[in-house]
Amino acid sequence: MAREEEAFQVRLDELVPQVRETGDAALAGELRSLRLVFADWLDEHDRPVDARGQRWQAGHDKWPTYSRVSDTWDWWCEEGADDDWRSDKTIRPFAPEESLLSGPLFRLVRLRRGNGARKTSWKGAKTRRTAERRLATALARSKPTED
Repeated sequence: MAREEEAFQVRLDELVPQVRETGDAALAGELRSLRLVFADWLDEHDRPVDARGQRWQAGHDKWPTYSRVSDTWDWWCEEGADDDWRSDKTIRPFAPEESLLSGPLFRLVRLRRGNGARKTSWKGAKTRRTAERRLATALARSKPTED
């Protein structure tokens, strides 16, 4: 079992940065498909929380973004940010759409919090896997309207 999960995780470790760097639609489709297959595998191994997290990420095209500045994989929240922060070229590379979470969901993610420019907020983990696991746990605690 551990080898099968590791194979999924290794491929996610490869695909997430590739999709982020290239924006390639075919790679994004492969990432979504991989997450859905992984979710089925997780369900088959009695891990419904992680399965839901993978399905949610596939359905919403979301993943944490790696920051070389903080050496963390980050989720971002725009709640309370300046109205025009999206056009700020200094912050957008750090807070891309695929890493933005709603305010209610972001508040449920239990990770170290930081403050970005223009009143944005981020929460980061040392690994992509931890960031995604914490999102899955937050989704399990959320109300349907929060995700």
